Amino acid sequence: MSLPAFVGGTPGGMEIAIIVLNLILLAAIVYAIVSVVRSLSNRTDSDLEARVENLEGQVAALREELQERDES
Repeated sequence: MSLPAFVGGTPGGMEIAIIVLNLILLAAIVYAIVSVVRSLSNRTDSDLEARVENLEGQVAALREELQERDES
């Protein structure tokens, strides 16, 4: 049965394997953080746009109501 080179054949091979695994783990954590931040920022933008549209509709309705009161 042959073992991978980093297990016993290469001096410092296990340390290199652990460094590579640490780098992969760090990259995965950074990717997860970036994904969460992007999803939160996209959600905030869409919520803000919906809120602005709602407020614009309310302002238009109030203006119409004021015009009706002024005409009366």
